[in-house]
Amino acid sequence: YVSHGTVADLLARRQGSHPALVSLAPSAQVRQALGLMSTWGVSQIPVLEDGRSIGTLTEGTVMTRALSQPALLDRPVREVMEPSLPVVDAGFPSDRLAPMLPRDLPAALVEKDGVLIGIVSRYDVLREMIGAR
Repeated sequence: YVSHGTVADLLARRQGSHPALVSLAPSAQVRQALGLMSTWGVSQIPVLEDGRSIGTLTEGTVMTRALSQPALLDRPVREVMEPSLPVVDAGFPSDRLAPMLPRDLPAALVEKDGVLIGIVSRYDVLREMIGAR
């Protein structure tokens, strides 16, 4: 698989009716996070503080924990977040992204001029590899 596009190109092709980057503050409740995931159809949400990623919430992990501990729904996301996703520059070649997203990393954040502008998932990379538009 060889693409001559960039991560920014992947983001542009994916643009639909939802924001390029759905994120939360560390003080937001887990309930809000699950609501955002449902509303926007995303399975991971970066936790941002002062414009920088400080962690990530992944749907599977949060749902599993909330089902076994319902009180978690009212706790701040900082208590359940996982490590941050990797950050790549918007100009990064999209064909070099796949090896950066192993099984335990579902996505990468995209930065342009020091500002986070979006998120690219393994699913986006796979769609690019198979030529889906």
